[in-house]
Amino acid sequence: MGICKHSKCYICNKNYSNTKIIPCNHWAFCKECVYDKITKCPICKENVESYKILKLTPTTNPTDDSANDLSIEVLTNTQKSINN
Repeated sequence: MGICKHSKCYICNKNYSNTKIIPCNHWAFCKECVYDKITKCPICKENVESYKILKLTPTTNPTDDSANDLSIEVLTNTQKSINN
């Protein structure tokens, strides 16, 4: 499954997906939605223990056909406090 650099957040469909949920490793969400709106992953229902904010940088070479290749750098690794 490829990574699309224009993928929108699964929850708000407004911001770009840039946050990976830990421990399930799904990353179809923006940091605002993960931080403010969820305690369980909307995809697999796993509890959110922490999340990583990712910096996605296109790695496309103008002579290369792989237009959706991205370099991924972890900017923040944050524990999420869960209020049940």
